Amino acid sequence: MQAPDEVAEALSAVRCFRAALVDALEVAIQNLLPSIARDVLGRELRIQPADLAGVVAEAVERFGREQVLVIRAHSDEIGALESLEVEVVADDRLAHGDAEIELRSGTIDMRLRARLEALLTKATR
Repeated sequence: MQAPDEVAEALSAVRCFRAALVDALEVAIQNLLPSIARDVLGRELRIQPADLAGVVAEAVERFGREQVLVIRAHSDEIGALESLEVEVVADDRLAHGDAEIELRSGTIDMRLRARLEALLTKATR
């Protein structure tokens, strides 16, 4: 029969091991989640392109108190943004599905990567 100290020591080791596994799993999930999300999002965007006009319109409405000066988007997508009644400028440095909204007080990064990171940050809180 084991001594009580040996049992307590074994239980302590099991608890430490379990805590280390939980920590390792949390780190793995935080590292894998962005990669999985990008893969899934990439496949979905090949099937159905992003509704850039809807995304930008929502952001403009959300920041409505600020004066929108210019919306920058890829030249292939500026036609979809013309209904927003704001100056739209072609910027081929931006990828398809990306936009930047210039306000009097600064710039809103509406690139797909930034939107995805914001969603992932919200999901892991």
